[in-house]
Amino acid sequence: MAGPEGGEKGVVFKIAGSVLCTEGNLTNIQAPPKAGKTAVMESMIAAVLNGNRQGPDTLGFSAENPKGHALIHIDTEQSQYDHDALIRRAMRRAKVDAPPPWLSSFALVDLAVNDRRKAVSMLMERSQRDHGGVFAVMIDGIGDLCFDPNDSAEAFDLVNHLHSLAVTHCTTVCTVLHENPGSETGKTRGHLGSQLERKAETNLRLAKDKDGVTVIWAEKARHLYLPRDHGACFAWNDQAQMHTSCGSAGEIKSAATRGKMLGEADAALGGESRNYSALVAAIQDALALGERSAKGRIKTWLAEGIIRKDATGNFHLIDP
Repeated sequence: MAGPEGGEKGVVFKIAGSVLCTEGNLTNIQAPPKAGKTAVMESMIAAVLNGNRQGPDTLGFSAENPKGHALIHIDTEQSQYDHDALIRRAMRRAKVDAPPPWLSSFALVDLAVNDRRKAVSMLMERSQRDHGGVFAVMIDGIGDLCFDPNDSAEAFDLVNHLHSLAVTHCTTVCTVLHENPGSETGKTRGHLGSQLERKAETNLRLAKDKDGVTVIWAEKARHLYLPRDHGACFAWNDQAQMHTSCGSAGEIKSAATRGKMLGEADAALGGESRNYSALVAAIQDALALGERSAKGRIKTWLAEGIIRKDATGNFHLIDP
């Protein structure tokens, strides 16, 4: 159902066109250190600033805030310098010259834990009064709002408190929490992570590979299923001086696979054309394969458009 001023009723953020966050719910962004969590926060802010205009790269995130409700960003981890740089990058990413009056961003790294938690409630109440509503609250990171993430009573109380605020203000609260070092399953910190996983409508995961490419995916979500093999990818771009999109994981994998096939076919053909028997032998020699595997390569390369067969029966490499 569409709202009276545009957008889908109750939907706050989307990713790759699918519903990510809705009103009255929590979303948690989790990843190992330095995997790009702050870049995701920055891009989500940019998506709201952008308002679905074509052009800006928001790493697959989209949002519409036609009523001008408050967007609250709370940074509990970075210095004042890094916090300021994040907001400036979000504006540059969204291609806006000045922040709108409804954007409020605060660095609370210098506050005590109890004061940080109180600040969230106070900022939401003030924003509700000043802007007629709260569009979204983004907390980077939630672990700094409690003394001990392994204390179940404290963790449960914090998550329930944030969920209650989301319901009361008819908004979404997005949090960031580190995964345990070396975790293969994506286990996040202590009882806090476990409770967030249970209560969040979406657990958005990030992972960076050895080439510096981060993939975004969500397999535990209420409104979407975005497997890792099809997740959106981004990497640092020196020219742009920010992270930029680089396709989906499936597209990157497909390109890498095709590149490998092109390299193998080129090694076997050596810039020449060969008949079937000669090509089989050349593949066996160049790739150290058996006859059956070599014939399988020819079948695959033909199907994938790597090589072609001409009217004389000879095989040629197709220019990439």
